[in-house]
Amino acid sequence: MKHLPFKEILTPIAVLAFALGTPSLAQDPLLLETIKRSKEARDANASMLRTAVATGKIKYSLQSPNQEPVQILDADIQVFYEAPKFRIHLAYETWLKEQTNDGTKSAVEFKKWLPSSISEQVIIYDGKHITTVSKLRPSPTDARPESEGSVCFSFSKMGIMRGAGFPFEDPITLWSQPLQLENLDTKNTTLTPFTGGGYTGLLTKNTYRMKFFMFSDFGYDLRRVSSYRTGESQPFRDYLLHWEESNGAFYVQKFTNVVATANQNTGSTSPTLKRLSIEYSNFEANVPIDPAAFTLESVSVPAGTVFLDKRANVGGGPKKLVYTDSGLQSLDEVDTKENGL
Repeated sequence: MKHLPFKEILTPIAVLAFALGTPSLAQDPLLLETIKRSKEARDANASMLRTAVATGKIKYSLQSPNQEPVQILDADIQVFYEAPKFRIHLAYETWLKEQTNDGTKSAVEFKKWLPSSISEQVIIYDGKHITTVSKLRPSPTDARPESEGSVCFSFSKMGIMRGAGFPFEDPITLWSQPLQLENLDTKNTTLTPFTGGGYTGLLTKNTYRMKFFMFSDFGYDLRRVSSYRTGESQPFRDYLLHWEESNGAFYVQKFTNVVATANQNTGSTSPTLKRLSIEYSNFEANVPIDPAAFTLESVSVPAGTVFLDKRANVGGGPKKLVYTDSGLQSLDEVDTKENGL
């Protein structure tokens, strides 16, 4: 892959007027050119990452003030990817759902966190629609089905992924979450070059500032994005990215995000900390993938599993489909055939 020459852009240091002083309302052409090159490098690397097969872990924890951390999510993940299509399998070792007390239970009786009814989940995005299959845990109090599913339009992708505990629209392009260069307010941004290439950026607003670090190992090596409230020295949102290379493409091998509701060093109350980490232990880029991997037939779905097709409205609710040897069929049609009508 051809690396974009950031060192040529960012040197000599004396030439870079944008690196010093307070941001001006005038658009610095060198700053704009550097951001433009950063976007080009990002897109060039993304285009090199055509397919991937990966396995790893996703974890999410919550620590309230003066309390021990609660492990909300701990899941093994397996990903098949052929941009923009993907299939992700999550096997939940731990997945807790927050409960609300309706007043019928005392503080002693009430349990804020209870295990999810879902033990495993597969999410398939075929480029047009998104399909989910969930394996349910047996219940001692009610007769749950073994599994359930849904079919939705692609615009539901973010909501479905977030609802599964994976808060990204795409399981591979993790770098898109911390920093959107297209939306960067360049009028209030300054860039300071590193001697060996790359730069640090500082966006200053009235109530916060955001600092980001862009190295130049391969033209777009975003390492960290930290946001600070005005007057605070500890970030209230902090992203860390670790990159690796596979078959000519760079990918985020480990992604960490920590969010704090407040910081103690400003005299405010103790912060609540939310920690998310995604780490790939195995990652193979640009390997052949069977197109069938992005179909429901590639998943082991028990016959009789009911799917809610949220693309269609029947009687004020989603259309019900059932999985059979012939694939997904209308539940009404299956009932009619079974009754000999």
